[in-house]
Amino acid sequence: DLRGDRQPEFTQIDMETSFTDEKQVQDYTEGLLKKIMKDVMGIDLKTPIKRITWNEAMNKYGSDKPDTRYEMFIHDLSPIFKDSDFKVFSGAIADGGYVKGIAVKNGAKQYSRKKIEEKQDYIKRYHAKGLAWVKYEDGEFSGPVSRFLTDENKEALKKEFDLEGGELVVFVADKWKVVTDSLDHLRREFAKETGIIPENVYDFV
Repeated sequence: DLRGDRQPEFTQIDMETSFTDEKQVQDYTEGLLKKIMKDVMGIDLKTPIKRITWNEAMNKYGSDKPDTRYEMFIHDLSPIFKDSDFKVFSGAIADGGYVKGIAVKNGAKQYSRKKIEEKQDYIKRYHAKGLAWVKYEDGEFSGPVSRFLTDENKEALKKEFDLEGGELVVFVADKWKVVTDSLDHLRREFAKETGIIPENVYDFV
């Protein structure tokens, strides 16, 4: 299996236990990982390892194998836009979908309209119909979606993302899987391009 997150050879660890539970299996695995990291790489792995539910991983990071070394969390913005005059948003929600987004710090200046349009083409491979966006600079919102934002929407976005200025905020409106897959890959792309992924840092979950 030569996918990017797999190794060429297949490795499997079989555990044979009796009268055990989920936590005990996790504890055994945690101890094994701690020893391997120390013996092979000389790294003291901090334990206990963070544990999150599948739902939290998918809704916060867009992946069940999330890179937790950086933030740029996915936010559910459906409550903010359910009554929006922007039908792309309110229509998706009315059809049982979601509007979710991520904020890219310092992205307002780094990403031109042309670069953002390239991201639109990029997420079409994950079946997204398009990418909506705004920039927040000097206390003002700009971009194609900004004219649809009410004062209430603007305040809600500033609070939701803790906007300070200089951010690019991107939105995807669609069914849950489409939104999740699209923002997962966008999150990783933006993180690489903006250089926020710390090197030589291991953050197990």
